[in-house]
Amino acid sequence: MKSLEKDVADLRYIWGNDITDTSNLDNSYYMEKVVAHGRTAQEVNAIIQEVNALGCVVKDAETGLVDFYHDNNGRLVFLCWHHGEQKVDHWHEIQNGSSTRQHLREMR
Repeated sequence: MKSLEKDVADLRYIWGNDITDTSNLDNSYYMEKVVAHGRTAQEVNAIIQEVNALGCVVKDAETGLVDFYHDNNGRLVFLCWHHGEQKVDHWHEIQNGSSTRQHLREMR
């Protein structure tokens, strides 16, 4: 999506509003990028909705940060996972962000 956004922004920077004129040399290329960006955004949103429907909370789709609600002896916390991690090994308080996450062995 970032690449598509950059392409669209670059064409708008070069041509301004003239890029939307169908007689513009780059108009079809621009429209391809706009349509592709819209389609990609819909796909990403659908995946996020699927993950959220499982009871997870997608915190940052770009970095692959997902939290999972967890009852820790009557206290609701988030289990925390980043894309690339082999398993869920961290947690943090609901009101805090992932920057405060701690290893599961430190959970009381």
